[in-house]
Amino acid sequence: MVICISAYKFFMDSKPVDSDKLKQARSFAKLYDDSFKDVESYHSVQDELRAQLSEWAEKITRDFDSASRKAAKSPSEVSDWREKSVKDLIKHFFPFPYRITKGVIRDFDGRVGPSVDVILLNPCHPYTAHDDDDKLSLILAEGVEAAIEVKSDPLNKAEFETAFKQSAKNMEVKRPVVSFNSEAKIESVPYFIYFLKEVESHEHAENIINELLENYSIDQCPDYIVLHNCGIFKKIEKSIEALGDKKYVFLSWKKMTIGGLIYYINHRPAVPVMYESIMKKYMRSFSKSVIFQAGFAEQLTPEQHQAMKTLSEALSIVES
Repeated sequence: MVICISAYKFFMDSKPVDSDKLKQARSFAKLYDDSFKDVESYHSVQDELRAQLSEWAEKITRDFDSASRKAAKSPSEVSDWREKSVKDLIKHFFPFPYRITKGVIRDFDGRVGPSVDVILLNPCHPYTAHDDDDKLSLILAEGVEAAIEVKSDPLNKAEFETAFKQSAKNMEVKRPVVSFNSEAKIESVPYFIYFLKEVESHEHAENIINELLENYSIDQCPDYIVLHNCGIFKKIEKSIEALGDKKYVFLSWKKMTIGGLIYYINHRPAVPVMYESIMKKYMRSFSKSVIFQAGFAEQLTPEQHQAMKTLSEALSIVES
């Protein structure tokens, strides 16, 4: 039920560039663009990006190992330390005005999922989420870029089972998604499970996933399951004849797995700011309530009635 594919993205490919092909590419591109930048310079940028991703991968491994050595002393602190490691990673690649928080995500219809360790907020999310106290936070699904649940060991079936139970509830929380080349649709908040312990092979995790898929519908399952420095299980969203009944595809990012995580977070962004304010529909009911209460709180003069009518018409235009 899982298929494995090696993932070689253009900026991840570490193979040396053939000099003749470089010359051909440079000559061809200059025919169409006088401002074409040197392919060698472009490749060096990708080398630098790979180097930074490798440094982050090593840092997360060190942090995980260090936290694991202290696990017996304070499990709660260890958990916080692991979460912080992932938060720091996401914050590095999604700087302000993006924000990082944790807590429960709510949607417009009142659905609420279990608490999530790392939540990436779109810049247009209102300041109703608080880093210092997630119990007082109001996190709105429409402004969530990604939800990441941090786990330790992908060889531990119990951790997988807990992760899938959390996923089943969180996948019920919906948000509208708008792109410029398709109609608006309703979908779940992109949900990631990130296992921090390194493993040499994905096969044991694949066996556990296949067992769990017998008890969960694909709609309840996480969108992405990340195995640190190994690869990413990506849920197959559409039926693909060549893949048969496969529910996940394994992408072997290996040491560039963090690059895959960043790539897929960018793959399904939240509602863009230019589309509609997140708060608009939440405040719409308030505005109508205010009009109702003001209109019936006291006996209004004809002038006041006309003023209320004008206000109501103005609000209906704004809300359309």
